[in-house]
Amino acid sequence: MPITNASPENILRYLHAAGTGTKEAMKSATSPRGILEWFVNFFTCGGVRRSNERCFREVIGKLTTSLLYVNKDAFFDGNKIFLEDVNGCTICLSCGAASENTDPMVIIEVNKNGKTVTDNVDSERFLECMSNVKADE
Repeated sequence: MPITNASPENILRYLHAAGTGTKEAMKSATSPRGILEWFVNFFTCGGVRRSNERCFREVIGKLTTSLLYVNKDAFFDGNKIFLEDVNGCTICLSCGAASENTDPMVIIEVNKNGKTVTDNVDSERFLECMSNVKADE
């Protein structure tokens, strides 16, 4: 379930951020909320558009480096994955607690200039994406 819907307003924001619009639209698309929406789309198979390719490659490179230091067991035991300076934001990935009926969720926190936004992703999808990232090393 992608968090970003293809509303005309969101499409315009990203078109403006591509260099065809106002500073306000660019600021909105590179805000912590915009980065969080993009990141959640990455893990929920929302797709990577050509306009996001640079950010995608940057994040994959940083994830690949992070995965050298944090393995699956360590991550589920409480270690966090930090990605610094993704469009000026810091991204923290951590594992939430599992309940009796559900698998743990991966918590994604995006912080920029003291403003933090969070969302959750299913841990199975997260692990599938991470194994694909490691396979591409």
